[in-house]
Amino acid sequence: MNNIRRPGNKITGFTLTELLVVIAIISVLAGILFPVFGRAKAQAKSTACLSNVHEIGIAAGLYAGDTDDHFPHGLDMIDKFTTALKGTPFETIVPTYPLVNEVLMPYTKSRQVFRCPEDSGMYVADLTFLYPLDTTPSTYGKYGSSYRWNSEMDLRGLTFAGTPNPSRVDLLSDASGSWHAGLRLTDSNNADDFPTQSLRYNAGYVDLHARSCTHDELVDANWELQL
Repeated sequence: MNNIRRPGNKITGFTLTELLVVIAIISVLAGILFPVFGRAKAQAKSTACLSNVHEIGIAAGLYAGDTDDHFPHGLDMIDKFTTALKGTPFETIVPTYPLVNEVLMPYTKSRQVFRCPEDSGMYVADLTFLYPLDTTPSTYGKYGSSYRWNSEMDLRGLTFAGTPNPSRVDLLSDASGSWHAGLRLTDSNNADDFPTQSLRYNAGYVDLHARSCTHDELVDANWELQL
């Protein structure tokens, strides 16, 4: 009995064909899952940005509570560092106005609330007019805020309660609509080839709600005060 040989378990490796099949399956799964993960990550960043917009709007409401219902007495980087207000009655006061993110700091208690996670800077202010403004590598890094502010509210002496259609008038938005659209706009873009139909913004409104909107929707909100 002791002379009987019992063969051990035989272990074999993958054949080349089997390895190629496994690699092909992994490649297919990666091709399916990676874009899904990418979209989920982008959506998470957009949601965080929308939360920031809402918090800044609430801070503006708190400011109003301390200033007889007035809007923050400050400008965004577009109005302060481009020619946006040139030729208007407000041109001469631009140098005297602080940035609105500095004005609201006592109410937000955090500088990070002014940073959009998708902020990759911009070369032009893309909402209505293509004002050149190079904020690369990030608008937050250069000016302390990723968000455009509707400075006209304060400049015209309006109040929260005195603003007509407050749910339709914008208060702030992303400084560039390219960030959440996955676009990289350059200084070579002009009004004729600007992809406005693809731009997306997180925007806050005078009634303090916030939502994602298209370029056209935000332009309409900007012009609501003219109606």
